[in-house]
Parts: sequence; C-alpha cells; structure tokens
Amino acid sequence: MLYEPVPEITFKDAEHIQSLQQVIGWLNIRQGRTAGWIKATTDYSQGKRSNEAILSISESFEAIELFRLWESVEAEYPGIKKHIRKVLSKGPLLTEGERGPTGKDSSANQARNDAFVVHLGGRLIYGGAEVLSVERFKKTGYTGSAYGDVTASVLGRTICIECKRTQTYKKIERRFTEGCNQLRSAGVSGIVAIDVSAAIRPSETVFHGENITDCSERIGDHLESLLRKLRRPPGNSFCRGALIFARVPTMKDTNSALVDSSGDKILTSWKPYTVCYTVATDFDRLGTAEATAATLRQGVTRMRQEHISSQQQTLSACPN
Repeated sequence: MLYEPVPEITFKDAEHIQSLQQVIGWLNIRQGRTAGWIKATTDYSQGKRSNEAILSISESFEAIELFRLWESVEAEYPGIKKHIRKVLSKGPLLTEGERGPTGKDSSANQARNDAFVVHLGGRLIYGGAEVLSVERFKKTGYTGSAYGDVTASVLGRTICIECKRTQTYKKIERRFTEGCNQLRSAGVSGIVAIDVSAAIRPSETVFHGENITDCSERIGDHLESLLRKLRRPPGNSFCRGALIFARVPTMKDTNSALVDSSGDKILTSWKPYTVCYTVATDFDRLGTAEATAATLRQGVTRMRQEHISSQQQTLSACPN
C-alpha cells in the first residue's frame, strides 16, 4: 500500500489572484466559478473572512494546477483546452452546491467530475508517464482505442484508469465496483481512481490545527482506512488496483501569547492551506496502482518546483 502526501499548498493572496487571472486569460473565461473564485479570494484578502471565501480559495487551487499542468502540453491533445474551459466555467462555486438541500450524493455536476479526470491525466503527464488519451481526447499520433477516462503507459504496460467521484461514504464502494465493472465490460486491465474530497468532510467545514503535518497525517490515515475496505469483485481480474485521492481545505491556527479565562491561547488568525493526499493499493504483483500514485506525486512535485523556480527568477530580475 502506498501512502504519500503531496506537499501542502500555501495561500498567498496577491500571487493567488494573479494566478487565477492567468487561468482566465488562458481560457478566455468571463463568467462561471473561476471568475467567482477571484472575487471570493479578493474579499478574503480585504478582510472579509467568510466560509465561502475560505472554501473558494481551496477549490480554486485546482484551477491553477490545471493551468500549470496543461498550458504547455494542451496542443498535443487537440480539443482538451476547450474542454478545460468548460470544466472550469460550469458548476456551482463550491462543492457544497452539488449536494442540494438534502445533502444527498449528486452526479449532476459533470464539470467537477470531468475536472478530476483532466487533473489526474495532467499530473501523470508531468510525472513522466506517456498519457495516450484523457477522456475522448487522444494524444497527437496515437491511433489506438481510448478506453476508460485515462489511457496511459505505466511500468511499460498500457492501462486504463476509470475515475470516480463521490459525495458520501456510503457510495465509495459502489463507485469502485462501477469502475471495476467498466474495466471488465471493456475487456481491458486498469485501476479505479476515486476522488473522495467532498465525502471526507462535513459541508462548509475545514480541517484545522496548530500543525499542518498533524492535519496531513490525520487525513492520510483516514484515506488509508477507506482504501482497506475496497475489494476487487470476485472473478474480475481486469481491475489491478485502487487509488483514492482527496483535496482538503485546511486552516493553520495561529495563536497569540495571550490566554483567555480558561487558560487557552487566544486564536488570532487562520492561515489557509490545501492538503492533497493519494493512497493506492494493488490487487496483484504488477504494482500498477502504486506506480500510478507515485507518478502522480512526481508530477505535482515537479509542477510546484518549476513554479517556485519561476517565481525566484522573476524576483531576481526585478530592480532593487
């Protein structure tokens, strides 16, 4: 079982707003949730600390990552840029908007479902995998079939990845079984990847604590417990493994030296982070799922290292 955190993403308001503006410029977006995220982030930077603003910051990191992952390679996958524009324009501002008044799981938000697929494909590309297709968009020169949500070469073998999202714990195993059955129906080997970001936290809440490492470990332990419950359906040898991913809004508590009447430190501010985790397990000895998870981590790590390097170069080029 592979258990690997992705380094948390730190929020810096001016840089964040600028990055979202780059997304809008690249995709020529004028309305929709990405534009709404800019407004919410601006409100937060001006001291308007609402739940909507805090959660918008966390969700908007995905848009920024999609831009950084795909901006340099989208030409190799004809049509993917237009698809990403739709993904980041449609749907409610927050994941909470998917749940509806009853809080039940909803598959109505196709945009967020598609965003997970495109995000996973982009991370694999950045991690060095040969991604042959993402949904119906094939890499230029690839003439084979595009099975599953993502078709990629992992450990020298072509595999399919069926991507699922769920809003509730109750449907995690159901979504996994659906993915396994899709692989079997297509007659291809692969893995099932499940995004449980919405399921693992109550609506309009964030993980928080004094230590980001502690928050990360608690999230990872939770995902690992969910992964252990997944079992390959009897007689289905096409599903090689499972992968669970979560992107979780996290707040780092900042306490002052003052204490209240009960002796507890007084909370002076919260600093927003986003913690991403991927856990994976294999059902055979091929190691497909764990290799995929490792590649995903390599992809996002490389992306962030390049961004940091770019920022440092920009600062060094600025006059004193």
